[in-house]
Amino acid sequence: MTLAEAEYFYRQMGCTHFHMSREEPSKYDQYKSLNITEEQERRWRCAEVAELIELLSRQKPPQWNTLDSLLSVAERTEETLADVAFAAEKYAAVLNPLGKVIIAETILGCRNPLNSGTAKTARLKCDSDTANRLKKLGFTLLKQAGTDASLRKRIFEAFMHARC
Repeated sequence: MTLAEAEYFYRQMGCTHFHMSREEPSKYDQYKSLNITEEQERRWRCAEVAELIELLSRQKPPQWNTLDSLLSVAERTEETLADVAFAAEKYAAVLNPLGKVIIAETILGCRNPLNSGTAKTARLKCDSDTANRLKKLGFTLLKQAGTDASLRKRIFEAFMHARC
């Protein structure tokens, strides 16, 4: 595996060792043998964030899965959190109700027990302004999606989880 192949693999797997090891264990062994530094992975995550923000700007309408990927990568790349919050505020408002709920769940940490949520990550990184912006966005998206009766239970659970 070359360094370029390692970068592609890392980014393809959402910039996480968890996904690399689970989805492609033999390829992950090759990746680990390269002894890639945390600094290199951080640069790759920053590049992935920039690419996802650019992709969102070209999507008409923006897709919830692209925004979800952006938020997930940003949780591990603190220097991108403010840019990601801006992109989330810009693009999440035009999503359909289900997309709004999914993005709110990602921001508030409701969907994946392994992730604390983008808002909590920002707060833990001592960026309270970004954390507050993200949390407000998460609750706003849940309220906007609340008109969809089929999502009411999911929205209620997200509100309850986020308040705990």
